[in-house]
Amino acid sequence: MAVVILAGGQGTRLGSDRPKGEYNIGLPSRKSIFQILTERFMKAQMLAHETQTPTEESQQCKLLIMTSRINHEQTQEFFIRNNYFGAKRENIIFFEQAVLPAINAADGKIIMEDRHKIAMGPNGNGALFEALNVN
Repeated sequence: MAVVILAGGQGTRLGSDRPKGEYNIGLPSRKSIFQILTERFMKAQMLAHETQTPTEESQQCKLLIMTSRINHEQTQEFFIRNNYFGAKRENIIFFEQAVLPAINAADGKIIMEDRHKIAMGPNGNGALFEALNVN
């Protein structure tokens, strides 16, 4: 059994150049989205094992975090800096989703990153199972 976090995007629309999961959504606790999700992941396991604290037995489930090329390293570094929010390191697995050429939605043309290079972007959350199979 595993829990999956789909975390391939950047927080650009939120005004950040960092992964969305790092974003502070304005809670009094100032917790990031990644922290909240990881704590809920751990809490669900503790509830299933009827314990108030994380134990070896209660931390058996895997947390799979699908990233993209643009945020894979940043996401891993964020978890390292935050000591995996108390979760067991070996139970958190980071993997990258594939990329596809970026297409302009208005006219269907391929977007160029520069004169001789096609812009690439994450292939979307629908490719989760393919990414799991590859990684």
